[in-house]
This record gives sequence, structure tokens and C-alpha cells, in this order.
Amino acid sequence: MKYHAKLPKDNDNVSNEHPLREFFILLLGACCALLLVYWLLGKSVDLVVDHLPDSAQRLIHQQATTYVENNFTTTTQNDDFEQAASLFKQLQQCAGLDYPVTLHWQEQAQANAFALPGGHIVLLSGLMDQLESENGLAFVLAHELAHFQNRDHLRAMGRGVVMASFGALIGLDNAKVIDFLSPIGQFEGAQYSQQRESQADEVALSIVNCHYQHVGGVTEFFHAMAKEGEQANVGFAGYLSSHPQSQVRINKLEQLINTHHYRVGSTTSL
Repeated sequence: MKYHAKLPKDNDNVSNEHPLREFFILLLGACCALLLVYWLLGKSVDLVVDHLPDSAQRLIHQQATTYVENNFTTTTQNDDFEQAASLFKQLQQCAGLDYPVTLHWQEQAQANAFALPGGHIVLLSGLMDQLESENGLAFVLAHELAHFQNRDHLRAMGRGVVMASFGALIGLDNAKVIDFLSPIGQFEGAQYSQQRESQADEVALSIVNCHYQHVGGVTEFFHAMAKEGEQANVGFAGYLSSHPQSQVRINKLEQLINTHHYRVGSTTSL
């Protein structure tokens, strides 16, 4: 009998799968594992922030104050700012914060206000043009105070540290890791931000009710934005917005007013 050499039918050392298929399976698994780690680190930030002692929070505020005061200062003293500052001081008594928060004013056409680390809130002058009542302004200021009460500024800082650390972990610099995580990060971050904004609205509602004993005018700013022709974020684009749509926030506030049986009283003109 003549011997004919041939390969065995089964070889444990050689895969029958196409190498590109195995490559994509491994790549997909690695990406899923990295995104899971990124998500878990973000959740860990929330857990740490929730249990952060007040002494540590004050230390962080002290470190951030120098930068904020050098870049966001009160540029103009006028009647609008004086009224806003007086109202802001009164609202702090209902916010229950155990550290001082400073209000800053900037001349900008944009209608906005935002909270910064170190206990600072910047009020842009364009906001005053969009409001008709003191109550509407009170809700906007209370919303920013609510971010401090919920420690959202610390969460944002913590997630920034997570992003940089995650980049170092996988061997990428900050710019590259931001590009790598941008599609998923924008989606997850937008949803997270919308959740924090909704929670801040709820806290702001209680602050305004504490100050006025009613919640009249709390939806004024969102109605103004809708009248200005705010582009509605519909479909998938809505999920990528960092803030919920104005009408969504109006509906949610009205629902909360009914749930908590808040009284809707008359407003005071600016």
C-alpha cells in the first residue's frame, strides 16, 4: 500500500474561521470592555461625590476660586445686577448651602447663567432681556444654586478626571481619547446632563416656593426661549442635547407643581 501524505481534517492549532471575522470579534469585545470600564468609572464618581465630606468640598472650592475670580468677574455695576444680587442673596437662605456662593455679572447678549466650581454663578446680561418678572429670574438663579446643592459641579470635574485617566490607561492623550469616545461619550453625557438638569429644576422649584410661598413664573424663561424660536431637538438629536427641550421642562415643572401641590401666585415685575 502506497502512503499519501495529507493534512488532518481537524487541527486545534488552526482556526477554520476567517481571520478578519476573529479580528472584528476581538475588537468589538475590547471596545465593549473599555466602554464598560468608562461607564463604571463615571458611576464611581457619582458615588464618591455623594459621600464626599464637606471639608473636602470646601478645599476643592478654595483651589478653584482663584481661577474663576480671574476669569469671571463682575464687569459692570448697574441696576439689573443690583436687583439680581439682592434676590440671589435671599434665595441662598432657602438653598441650604453651607458655603458662600458668589454671583458674577457679564455683559453678553446670550441669555444664560451657569455655575462654576468654587461657589460661583455667572449671570449673563442677555438673560434679563428675556425675562419679565422677578420670579422668572429667581427660578433661573435657584436652578444654578440647585446644581451646587446636588454637587453637579463636582460630578463634572470628576468625570473630566475620569476621561483623562481613562486616556492614560489605554495609552492615549486627552485629545485622542476624546475623539475615541466622542460618539458614545456625547450620547451618554447628554443623557446624564439632561437627568441632572431635570433634578436641578425640581430642587429650584422648592427653593422658589420657599422664598415666595408660591411658584408663579417658574416656567417664564422656557416660554421665552420657545418664543425666540428654539430649534426643537426631535428624534435621535434630542438625545444628544445636554439640556431637555424647553417644552419638556415646562411639562415636567407643571407636573411637579401638581404633585407637590404648590400654589401658583402672581409675579413681581422686574
